[in-house]
Amino acid sequence: MAGTTAGDRQQVRWDADALLGPGATSYNNNTDYYVAGNGEYRLSDKFQISFLALHGAEDSSVGNKGLLCGSCANLALNGTTNAGGSLTQVSVPGTTTLITQLPLTAANALDVWNPPGSNRTSADVLKRLVDNYTRSDWYYKLDQARVGLNGELFNLPAGPIRFAVGAEYAKYELEMVRARPNNTGPSSSGTEYFNLLLDRSVKSGYVEMILPIISEDQNVPLVRKLELNLSDRLDDYDDTGQTENPRIAFGWEVVDGLRLRGNYSESFVAPQLSSYGDRTRGGLTSFSGYGSSTQTITVPISNFPLAAQLPGAVCNGVTCTIGSASPGISLNGGPADPQPGRGVGWSFGVDLAPPSSSLKLSATLFNTRLINQITGTSVSNAINSTALNSNLRFFPNGATAADIQAVAGDFPQTSVLPATIYYILSVRQQNVLNLNIQGIDASADYQLPETPIGVFSLGGSISYFTKFDQKIKGGQWFSVLGSTGFNNTFPSIRTQARGNVGWKIGGFEANVFANHISSYRNWSSTTVIPVINTNGNPAGGGDKVKANTLYDLNLTYNFKTTQVFANVDNVFDKNPPFYNSASGVDSYGGNILGRVVTVGFRSRF
Repeated sequence: MAGTTAGDRQQVRWDADALLGPGATSYNNNTDYYVAGNGEYRLSDKFQISFLALHGAEDSSVGNKGLLCGSCANLALNGTTNAGGSLTQVSVPGTTTLITQLPLTAANALDVWNPPGSNRTSADVLKRLVDNYTRSDWYYKLDQARVGLNGELFNLPAGPIRFAVGAEYAKYELEMVRARPNNTGPSSSGTEYFNLLLDRSVKSGYVEMILPIISEDQNVPLVRKLELNLSDRLDDYDDTGQTENPRIAFGWEVVDGLRLRGNYSESFVAPQLSSYGDRTRGGLTSFSGYGSSTQTITVPISNFPLAAQLPGAVCNGVTCTIGSASPGISLNGGPADPQPGRGVGWSFGVDLAPPSSSLKLSATLFNTRLINQITGTSVSNAINSTALNSNLRFFPNGATAADIQAVAGDFPQTSVLPATIYYILSVRQQNVLNLNIQGIDASADYQLPETPIGVFSLGGSISYFTKFDQKIKGGQWFSVLGSTGFNNTFPSIRTQARGNVGWKIGGFEANVFANHISSYRNWSSTTVIPVINTNGNPAGGGDKVKANTLYDLNLTYNFKTTQVFANVDNVFDKNPPFYNSASGVDSYGGNILGRVVTVGFRSRF
């Protein structure tokens, strides 16, 4: 609490819940719908044409009401909405608005000393303290139309060439609406509104051919059947340009029940609309903005020579450490020049299904390279990736308004800026992420012979990463395998597996599932055990998060046209493994919902 005279200041540990009690609410709602129609028309014995039309939408909203109004509490404690008690700093960043409430009296002040029973905070102040409302809404729309022609061309010795060709058009729309307090007091009198409407259209064409190379009738040793699949797709985005992505695959049936397969493909990932933003406003999106930064930064002098000239910089001839004595600003947002990400992948697999057995085995070795993908950057990227050194700029004499404008453009100011700005750090998204991922997918299913008490079945599947390497543009390759937190876009837990035991008798069927996630490391900023870094990239350390196994149960009974079912997820209501974060749970490796029971029915008419 700040007072009006020198030394008149106290630090108090205060529990707002005890004074304000229950009543705060949070919500997260989704409404989805789609309408689709498709049809086929046979032109002849060998050709048919197909049509598809679809319209879909999703309305999503998150928010809360009645949480503690921080600016109201500051106003009732300090006489100003500023947390530090300054009576000169503006209340709304980027404006001249300053909200004060002096002198503080019993009618407008917050009592943080006395317990609820004897607390002297007025009813009016208590009401203002929970006058706090935030809401974010996203409205998605998709309209799609497709027409295709497929059939058979001419015969090869092993059979007819099958083909498919078609064209497609898709229109995407995204509207983002946000309302939140603007640091002037209660939401009912001071709220910031944000609205952004984005859209994209895509024209596409595709062609695919299946070439029979060898058939069973040709009696070729160790080649019961061999097919080649060739395809290509062209997409024309109205905002990011054209892309062509070929694919080649083969299927080789060695003998009856043994099949080998493989493929090579290229792919294209357009920037998400929420990242692409409004290009007429510099790529403005919902998370665009800049504000004060006082983090401690250690940089090599060879790459950042101006850092040694900053006041308060601690240098040793090789590096300089910049602390709170030299504050700066940090800017976030979508990419300045968003480009499509590329992908190249291959796989090789084997399927075993002996004709005289109900055993089915399958295994696939896969490799995927993601190139130039969009991701958020960090101060570590700016320091350790030479290609991103320009994301961190130092100004020994202070950055000018023109310097800030050159980096921030039309992005909004989100906090009060330091009187002198000694560095500008950009952590906005960029096309800088490269991944090299390799692993094995395998599955097994077996149905036991029928018995008087029914039919029993066993099954399972596993995904196991053997490699999960990452490189930020201009940096070095390093492994994030068996971790979460450093790469927040792609989960890299090594092993995920699911097994099941089933029993069926008459119309009744029961299945028990075991879901396993292997242990991994927390490499996020919240880890207790420090992450070991080499050249700015993680190489070890971090908190170990325990492996997790959950059990699910599915029960169904089938009548002639109706099915009654019951699902129980997390049968034993097991808590997820602890992950040091605000919620105590990592969304990639745990679920806070606990046991979930679903009962319903399905019917055919």
